[in-house]
Amino acid sequence: MKQRPMKKEYDFSSAARGPVVSHRGKSRITIYIDDEILDEFRKRGDASGRGYQTMMNAALREYLGKSSPPIDVETLRRVMREELKIGMKTKTSVTLSEEILRLIDQNAQGEKNRSAFIETAVRAYLEVVKRRGRDQEDLSIINRLSERLNSEATDVLGYQAEK
Repeated sequence: MKQRPMKKEYDFSSAARGPVVSHRGKSRITIYIDDEILDEFRKRGDASGRGYQTMMNAALREYLGKSSPPIDVETLRRVMREELKIGMKTKTSVTLSEEILRLIDQNAQGEKNRSAFIETAVRAYLEVVKRRGRDQEDLSIINRLSERLNSEATDVLGYQAEK
């Protein structure tokens, strides 16, 4: 392909701001999606080799196709029951030492009560556990492929040293 020389000056007086490549029929938006939902779409997208946004778009298309008829009373009741289950919490009993309770009370600033503080702490801990699991999986992949990676690195370094 023949390259044209650059001009010394360009006229941008009639130029418009915007994307260089237009995505006809698609709009860029910002929305809030629950982390669990996004993580699941990403995981399924990685497993299937499709983009998670493409999968979300397909799910929304399917939902819109199924939801066009009016909702009957039974469907409404079923949905309400499901939604109430999601938001409900289960009361449980946990025995903690006085020292732990004192530390919770000292550090629960901004939380409504001990239960809210404990729930926040447990969620944070579970995220750490999940992250450790992912890190362990990554380490196992690296260890499994280490000989090949080291061989490739040695090969590249050898090639660079020859130059």
